[in-house]
Amino acid sequence: MVAQRVLGRAVNFLEFENRIQRKMVPGNQRSNLYAIGKQSSHE
Repeated sequence: MVAQRVLGRAVNFLEFENRIQRKMVPGNQRSNLYAIGKQSSHE
């Protein structure tokens, strides 16, 4: 399924972004998840 492949790629990208944000702002994981949620809701 093409949609599944695209979705998997998006999930991998979000995990990668989350890892970068966690390194930049340690101990601030909840607000990172909130920011990601806001980004995805805009699109």
